Order: sequence, then structure tokens, then C-alpha cells
Amino acid sequence: MRDQAPTSVRLARYPSDAVGQIRTLRGGHRGRIREALVTINQALASADRGGERYYYPELLRIKGELLLQDASGRPVSAAEDCFRAALDVARQQGAPFWELRGALNLARLRVTEVRHNDAKAILAPVYDQFTEGFEKPDLRAARDILNAPPS
Repeated sequence: MRDQAPTSVRLARYPSDAVGQIRTLRGGHRGRIREALVTINQALASADRGGERYYYPELLRIKGELLLQDASGRPVSAAEDCFRAALDVARQQGAPFWELRGALNLARLRVTEVRHNDAKAILAPVYDQFTEGFEKPDLRAARDILNAPPS
């Protein structure tokens, strides 16, 4: 009897299915985060090959989050690159929700670097695209950053 393929190999064929399973993996300890990074890289490669690009900005954004959580010495710049790429792809796709999520992560990173004005400059143009749904968690989080007192 053949062993079943690991989860990460199966996920690589279905990038849209990877998002939820990666979220489960990243909730664990460092080893699970590394496993999630392998899985997300496979999902991104699969999306590149197969053209399933709808979730691409979200996969990039989650990869950035994972890089920030991974304690293996990766620089913050690698996570920032993922957040910027997520923003760029979302803009190209005309996907303001994915753009907001990428902008939020990049803005949160700026806040941790005590660069609040930069965080607001990143978020404001994305937030201003929205005309409804302001009770949604991502829009509330963006509003909180935008309304934070200057520092």
C-alpha cells in the first residue's frame, strides 16, 4: 500500500484550497509555520503554472505573515516584499478587498517600526475606495490605524 502524499503536496495542486489549510498550520509552533511556508510556496508555484490567480494576493499576504512569525532569521524585508507584491497583484486584479488586506499588513508592520505616518499613507488610498462594509473587521482595523493619534 502506498503512503498518502503529504498535505503540502496535495495543496500545491489547488491554490485556492491552500488558504484555509495554511491558516490552520500557522496557528501552531515554529515547525508548523515552516511547513506552512513550504505549502504556500507550492501553492504560489501551482498558481503561476495553472493560472489560478484569484487567491494569489492572499497567498502572498499570508506568506508575509508567516515570514514575520518564522524565527529562522529571515529579514523583515522578505515579509514586506510579500505584502507589497500582494498589494500590486490585488491592484492589477482590481480586487480592493485583497488590496486592503495587504495594505493592512504593511501598515501594521510600519506601526511596529513606529512609522505611523507611513502606515496611514499606505492605508488611506485603499480605505478611501470603499463606500460600504465599514463594520467589517478589516475596514474597522484600517480605520483604527487611520484614526490613531499622530506620534
